[in-house]
Amino acid sequence: LFAVSDAMPMEMAALAEPFAVGYHAVGLGERAIHLPLAAAKVAVIGGGPIGLGTAQILQSRGTQNILMAETSEARRASINAAGRFGTYDPRGQSRPPAASIDLVIDAYGGKSSREEAVRLVKNGGVIVHVGLSSGDGGVEYLHLTRSEISLLGSFAYTPVEFRETLDGLAAGIFGPIDWTEQRPLSEGAAAFAELDAGTVAAAKIMLKM
Repeated sequence: LFAVSDAMPMEMAALAEPFAVGYHAVGLGERAIHLPLAAAKVAVIGGGPIGLGTAQILQSRGTQNILMAETSEARRASINAAGRFGTYDPRGQSRPPAASIDLVIDAYGGKSSREEAVRLVKNGGVIVHVGLSSGDGGVEYLHLTRSEISLLGSFAYTPVEFRETLDGLAAGIFGPIDWTEQRPLSEGAAAFAELDAGTVAAAKIMLKM
């Protein structure tokens, strides 16, 4: 159990879990790449709460060049408003060049996002796989071997990382977090349907009793 300050809104405290997942993934990637985060080109795939939180954590650590892949046009607008991130639709024609990214963090974790991560990463680069959408396909291991690409799995966080994330949220070091939406619990089923359809601009919908 972790104590939450009375001054911290519970809506903010509720974001500690997804942010801690991103905090752990960023730490793994930072230790694995061969240059400082401030000098690295980083891509985050998926603009949900873990993906967008990951991007804000990267920004708080000095990363200057952050690109986010998100299929939902509404969410891309929220991402653009949340920080200094470039955005693109990974299904579209304006994708970044192949082998152009030092560190890719896959916060979606499906076949299509793994394919995009492998396409994006430079020779000698790093992919951190966080998302748990599906476990099949998307990685061509001969390419990883020949290009000396590191593929790391990232799951959850340590108690220390959770505490540091909670403290960081309380201190506001990750920047403004205005990409959430609150709805009554009775609208939960409709909220999930809208998220699945990609029509919601918010990265996180919070259900309240």
